[in-house]
Amino acid sequence: MRGPLAGAFFLVILQASACAAQPSAGSIAAAARRPPTAAPTNAATTAASKTKKPIVTGQAKAGESTAWFRDIQPAKSLAKVQTKVSRTVIPHKVRTSASPSPTQLAPSRPLTVSTPVAPRVTTYNSLNAGGIAAGDTIQASPPDSTGAIGPNYYVEIVNSEIAVRSRTDLSTVAATSLSDFVGAPNTVVFCDPQMQWDPSSTRWLVSFIFCNAQAGTGSQVLVVGWSQTSDPRGNNASGWCLFTVGTGNNFFDYAKLGHNSKYVILGGNFYDDSTLSFEGSSLAWVGKPANGSTSCALPSIDGTNTTLMNGDGFTPTFTPVPVNTNSAASDGYIVSAYDPAGNVGAVASQRKLAIWHLDSAGVLHAHPDIGVNLYSLPVAASQLGGSWAIDTLDGRLTQAVGNPATGIWTSHTVDDGALSSTPSVVRWYEIKVSGTTASLVQQGNVSSATDWIFNGDIAATGRAGSDDRVQFGTHAGPHQHKCRVGYQ
Repeated sequence: MRGPLAGAFFLVILQASACAAQPSAGSIAAAARRPPTAAPTNAATTAASKTKKPIVTGQAKAGESTAWFRDIQPAKSLAKVQTKVSRTVIPHKVRTSASPSPTQLAPSRPLTVSTPVAPRVTTYNSLNAGGIAAGDTIQASPPDSTGAIGPNYYVEIVNSEIAVRSRTDLSTVAATSLSDFVGAPNTVVFCDPQMQWDPSSTRWLVSFIFCNAQAGTGSQVLVVGWSQTSDPRGNNASGWCLFTVGTGNNFFDYAKLGHNSKYVILGGNFYDDSTLSFEGSSLAWVGKPANGSTSCALPSIDGTNTTLMNGDGFTPTFTPVPVNTNSAASDGYIVSAYDPAGNVGAVASQRKLAIWHLDSAGVLHAHPDIGVNLYSLPVAASQLGGSWAIDTLDGRLTQAVGNPATGIWTSHTVDDGALSSTPSVVRWYEIKVSGTTASLVQQGNVSSATDWIFNGDIAATGRAGSDDRVQFGTHAGPHQHKCRVGYQ
């Protein structure tokens, strides 16, 4: 979850990165990995734990219990959680100069507003409309905006609002607050929302996290669910099946969503909700309903209960990103970049991606690491008209899309080299799988000699036999606050 500031959003037919400056966040020291904090359990949970063996990385099977992901319940259970006034904010590393050491920046650092410049974008069929406005939300920025497009609708979701738009003209056909959507009290604050269209089941998938749970009360919760049909209009009372996954006193930050033909897959980083110290990264998978079913029967929940490790066997994973699979592939892939920012170790240049896949039986398989070009923690971007730096994030992957047969695409904002003073670039990769071997097909940068490129997004066109991709990014520099769209 990110820090506060009001903002508005810009929407094209494919969700592009919002062209807005982000407040920088502070640094957090790497903490020793330890077992997750204990939380209250009920008799049913205790009984289940006696009959199911704990999961270890690479050996997870459907039906086994997890320690981090404790149980799954109908979303109405949110009425019982204990809240606090403020939201939980996990700081991350930021580098404000060519120095190898990240500098701590306050999570709510003020920004200098420069003269507005119209975004530079490429649109499809001239479809171009304003997204959810700042006045419609809880006045938080970055708003963690995301969205997905299906055959008939585009669904936009931010930290406090969800809107359904017609694919034909982007007109709004339904909109509601996330509290009303899930049936939660207005005191509950959500963040890190994710929305995807699943072509294999012809339904929408959603996840978001509960961001103002009272620390130490075992109230941390992840919300996950799906639309009952291909029509996303409605809420938890009608049209959607939404569930809560309890995570005790462990905050599941930067939660990412993906899927295969059988499971909704979730990846993120666990932090102790009292100390905000890093505990480890983890994956969970929730059983999808049978195609065509409109039942909201309680699904299965499985996952990893030990710190997820990279392919070298000793480096902790940071921010595993499940692939938004655009086919009916039975294997769901997860990717992660080796951390260059010191979130789980020393600040260091890296040149590896870690990769796993979850098969249709719910078994997690680790693959050998994939070698890539050298990358490092990027320098924060200079801002036009002011001295405050703009946070370019810390080198983690931000999304992944595609499928193992035609190509998996992923990207992150990095320094293209070894902690240089040059502007940040958006580095992208294409990965394909042949048999049981995942390999790098190609990689490249969206870059500028004078501007910082950051806050990127990537989408595969999905055309049969095509390697086409669409890359989005944000400019900072002489062309401040302009979106850049590349096509290959």
